[in-house]
Amino acid sequence: MQIPDKNLFIMGISGDGSNIPPDYAALIQQADLLTGSPRLLNYFPRFSGQKYPSNRPAEIAARLKNFPLDKKAVVLASGDPGFFGIGKYLAEQLGGDNIFILPSISSLQSSFARLGINWEDAAFISAHGRELAAIPLEQFRTEKLAVLTDNQNTPPAIAEYLIAKGAEDCPVFICQNMDLPGETICRTSLYQLKGHEFAPLNVMIILDLKLPPSPQAFGYEDSAFQARMPDKGLITKQEIRAISLAKMDIRPEDTIWDIGCGSGAMAIESARLAFRGQVYGIECQSQRIEDINANIRSFGVTNIQVIYGTAPQALENLPRPDTVFIGGSGGQMKEIISHVCRVLKPGGRIVINLTTLENLAEAGNLLKEQHYETETCLVNIARSKSLSGLTRLSPLNPIFILKSGRKT
Repeated sequence: MQIPDKNLFIMGISGDGSNIPPDYAALIQQADLLTGSPRLLNYFPRFSGQKYPSNRPAEIAARLKNFPLDKKAVVLASGDPGFFGIGKYLAEQLGGDNIFILPSISSLQSSFARLGINWEDAAFISAHGRELAAIPLEQFRTEKLAVLTDNQNTPPAIAEYLIAKGAEDCPVFICQNMDLPGETICRTSLYQLKGHEFAPLNVMIILDLKLPPSPQAFGYEDSAFQARMPDKGLITKQEIRAISLAKMDIRPEDTIWDIGCGSGAMAIESARLAFRGQVYGIECQSQRIEDINANIRSFGVTNIQVIYGTAPQALENLPRPDTVFIGGSGGQMKEIISHVCRVLKPGGRIVINLTTLENLAEAGNLLKEQHYETETCLVNIARSKSLSGLTRLSPLNPIFILKSGRKT
């Protein structure tokens, strides 16, 4: 393998490190600094350079921040550093151009291989350092699931959590100390895990997990969202919300921006649909932030980050979005659209709710100037209302829903 002329390397180690490729071993011998967990560093007792033991990615990143360009540092990681590993974090902190990743076989690969089960269609969850309740239950809804556990979220603890959520009994495999001496696989079931202990290094594979049906996907009643007066009337109404969400065409892994998120209704419903993704709710009215956070807690969603600030300035350091919803612009429509069009991912969608013809014309023209295609939908909704024992229809304010997409 051709080793590039870089000075920071992240090297995956499988097993006890005795079977690493020769070019990996040669790179370690050339390194000036070897860092990683004490367990991995102990695999290389003859290394003559400097060692920096740490299990904390932030400490390792800080140590490498100003590492000399004329020296080499190797970060040791378990398995594949780019798969629930330290690779992504260090690339974000130190810059991907400065790093070269050398992967090895992960414990997940070894586990599926030992079981003779294909894994290209499996789902994966890392429970390392996380509250189980913070992991959207939708991520567990799969017929083939692998969970990376830790000392708190052990296989019995995970089983107990899923049983409490109504999971049926199903096959479970606990793969311990993969590629290490003492490697074992325990074949059991979800209901039989209580009271058992396993090696700290283990992978939990669950097959045919069945949970109760999902609650309502989207389109909750307006009353489900908290908002103090006079902002109660500013919640995106249920019917408008449902149509806007359909226009956004949200996928489970999407990164979503909700600009002018108000009560958080659109952000919360988006987060439930993008349960493997992330939603960023931007709001410039400080009095609404408390309501947004209260609604987030009420719905139990964990993949929303609320940002107090004014767009487009508050958008500067956010990850590039797949979908953007604009519910309010604060008079900065031109600047917001310009920024969004610059960073939206190819194939991304923009959905804007507007109440006036003037704002519709402005937004449409701005998008066309950016060579975006637009589609406008006028939504007139009326709800039934009792009147002296009779029923009449009470109209809601008409809303223009402007959808635009970036060409791939």
